[in-house]
Amino acid sequence: MKTVALKHLSAVPIRNGLGLPGDNVNPSDPRYIRTTDIANPRSLKEDTFVSQPTDIAMRAPVEYGDLLLVSAGSIGKSYLHLSHSPACYAGFLARVRPKSLRSGLFLSYWTQSSHYIDQVHSSAVQSTIENFSSARYKELRVPDLSDAQQERVVKFLDTETAKIDHLIAKQRELITLTESRLKLWRERTFWGEVQTEDPFLNPPTGWKVLRNRHLLEHVDARSETGDEEMLSVSHITGVTPRSMKNVNMFEAESTVGYKLVAKNELVINTMWAWMGALGVSAYEGIVSPAYNVYRFRDLDAVNPMYFDCMYRTDAYVSLMKAHSRGIWESRLRLYPEVFLRLSSLVPPKDVQDCLVAENNERTTEAEKLITRCHKAIELLQERRSALITAAVTGQIEV
Repeated sequence: MKTVALKHLSAVPIRNGLGLPGDNVNPSDPRYIRTTDIANPRSLKEDTFVSQPTDIAMRAPVEYGDLLLVSAGSIGKSYLHLSHSPACYAGFLARVRPKSLRSGLFLSYWTQSSHYIDQVHSSAVQSTIENFSSARYKELRVPDLSDAQQERVVKFLDTETAKIDHLIAKQRELITLTESRLKLWRERTFWGEVQTEDPFLNPPTGWKVLRNRHLLEHVDARSETGDEEMLSVSHITGVTPRSMKNVNMFEAESTVGYKLVAKNELVINTMWAWMGALGVSAYEGIVSPAYNVYRFRDLDAVNPMYFDCMYRTDAYVSLMKAHSRGIWESRLRLYPEVFLRLSSLVPPKDVQDCLVAENNERTTEAEKLITRCHKAIELLQERRSALITAAVTGQIEV
């Protein structure tokens, strides 16, 4: 296959953009495109808009049909600018200006092929993050197809990838629907299926309304060695070992003095309770001293996982948020004396057990379906990539 250097397909030198922070948000100024703004090869995220003054933006303008390539971090990622709105681009992006829109569309598909991706990753420079300079982008080899061939490839891929993208979108819709149905069931079930604004005034028959202090006690046992398993608390997954997560954050030099957590104890992230960062632990371990740990007073009378589900409903999270203290939302704190004064809906123990069992069953079924959807998406994306690679490199006739 005959190839040509990318630099010969650009009407202007391939260069990186402005090395400036994105501090301005002025809709009347040109958009400042950064690597984190790229949603997919043809669009930008709508909620990350930042700008640069027009006189500064003119130093690195982005015109209709320009192709931007990521030079650091998610190297190789691309974005074809198909907008007439004024824009400029950041320093971790390299700009290619194709000599025609047809060429730009072809190059956009080429940047989604393994022919391109393999070249980028084989020549990347690894430091703190992966880097791929504009000088390296200039020398990448591009399949040298005639104008007519490029046009046929673009037309073919527009049709075929649209079909695949539609199937992928349907799988993602199914994932969203499955998650939403499970969440809705949990909200109704663990909030007593009460249709009033305040279910504490009208709980289901046989259910009690008890203050948390009658169910839980605040405990503050500390680690003497710091050797216990470090636990993480999330509004999404509850309490899990940090080793199970990809956590990139500061770690203390010593965890001596961290709070001990036993199985079936409730852990609340004091600073993020307003987001629902809490859960009943299925593990023994330690958590940050900034967290609070609560022990059920009588484990024979409760099913801790019922309360894990109930406390993490949107309704109860809203209750905790309303009683948290702080000037700004990001500074809200839920302190033990406040949490223990809050009320909880408490069904009989046998009802708790049934609800937890049903939740486990529904969760398992939902996770199986979601896993199948993710697998289908993975296969469709592989098919899409292989089709693009075959088309742009001339392996198939189009």
